[in-house]
Amino acid sequence: MNLIRFQFAISYAVIGALVPLLPVFFKEVKGFSNQEISFAFSLAGLGHIIAPTLLTLLADTRVDSRRIVAAATVIATGMLFTFYSCEGVTMTIVFYALYNICYTPVIPLLDGIFFAARRREEEQRQLPLTNYNSIRVWGTIGYMIPSVFFMALIRMTSLKGSVLFSALFFCAIAIATTFFLPKPSPRLMREAAAKRQLPSMDALRALFSPNARFFTIGVFLAGLATPVYYMYFPLYLKEVGGVRDNWVGFIIIIGVFFEIFYILNLERLRSKLRLRGIMLAGLLAMALRMLALAVFPGALTGILIQLVHGLEILALIVVPVMYLNRIAGDSFRNSIQGVYAMTVIGTSRILGTLIAGQFAEMHILIPFYWASFLAFAAFTILFFKFHPIPSPTPEF
Repeated sequence: MNLIRFQFAISYAVIGALVPLLPVFFKEVKGFSNQEISFAFSLAGLGHIIAPTLLTLLADTRVDSRRIVAAATVIATGMLFTFYSCEGVTMTIVFYALYNICYTPVIPLLDGIFFAARRREEEQRQLPLTNYNSIRVWGTIGYMIPSVFFMALIRMTSLKGSVLFSALFFCAIAIATTFFLPKPSPRLMREAAAKRQLPSMDALRALFSPNARFFTIGVFLAGLATPVYYMYFPLYLKEVGGVRDNWVGFIIIIGVFFEIFYILNLERLRSKLRLRGIMLAGLLAMALRMLALAVFPGALTGILIQLVHGLEILALIVVPVMYLNRIAGDSFRNSIQGVYAMTVIGTSRILGTLIAGQFAEMHILIPFYWASFLAFAAFTILFFKFHPIPSPTPEF
C-alpha cells in the first residue's frame, strides 16, 4: 500500500503544479478574457467524459491498469508541454483539453487500484484493513508540494516557467513509479473478462439505482458550482483582494493544508455524522463559503473561507468515491469510477464552467452567488432524499 500512497502523492502533485495558478496564467500570460477562461475549462471537461469510462473499462477487463496509468501520463506530459509552448487562444485551449483527456482517467484508475488491493486484503484476511483516507490524504499532501516551490520559482523565473517546470518534473516521476504499483488480481481480471455485458453498463445501472440516484443528482448540482472556485477564486484574490501572484497559490494551499486534518479525522467525523452527515456538512460549508466571498469581498474573506475547504473536499471527492465502491461489484469496481467521472463530474463541469463564464462577464462576484445557490440546492436534495446503504465492511 505504501507504493499506492506514493503514487497518489505524485499524481496529485502534477495537478497541484497546474491548477492553483492556471486562471492567472490564462489571463496574464495568454491574454484570455473571463469568458475564454470558462470556455477553456469547459472544453477540458471533455476529459471527464471521453477518457475515464473507456480506460477504466479496459482496467476492468483485460488490460493491466498500471500500464494504462503509465501510458496516459506519458501522453499527457507531451500535451502539457505543447499547451505551454503554443501561441494563440484556440491552440492553447485545444492542447489544454487534450492534456485533460489524457490525464483525467489517472485518478479514477488509482482509486480502482487501491480498492482492488483492499479487496485482496479482505480475501486474505490481512488485518487491520487499509483505510481509504490513509491513502487519499497523500493526494492532498502531493497537491501541496508544488506550491511550496512556487513562491521562490516565480521570483527566479516567470509565472509560465515555474508552473511548466513543476508540472513536467512531477509528470516524469509519476510515469516512473507506475511500474512499481501492485499487480492486478488475475482472478478478478478473468472474471471481468468472462462477463458478457460491459462492466460500464453495470456501473451505470448502479449509479442510477434507487440506492444512488439522489446521491448522483445532488453531487451533479454541486459539480455545477465547483468550477467557480477553481476558475475564479485565483482571479478573485488578485482583482478583488489585491493579492500578488506569488501569494495566490499560498492562500489556496491554506485550504489544502487544513484538508489534511479533515481527511485524517474522517473516521471521527463518520462516527458522529455518518456518511450522509459528512456530505451535508460539506455542501453547507460550500454554500456558505461561496456566499461569503460574494457578500464580503476581500482578501481576508478569501483566507478565512479556506478553513472549511477540507470539509467540502470530503463531501464532493473523498466520500463519493467510497460510496461508489460500496455499491460497486467486483467486475466493475474500476469502471464505476469512470462512469461517475463521465456522467456526473464531466457533464457538470462543462455546463458549470460555461454558465459561470457568462456570469463572470457581468461581474466577478456573480458566479459566487450562483455557486452558493447550487450548493444549497444540492444540500436540500441530499437532506430529504439521500439514504445511503450500509457498508458490508469497514471503509475508513
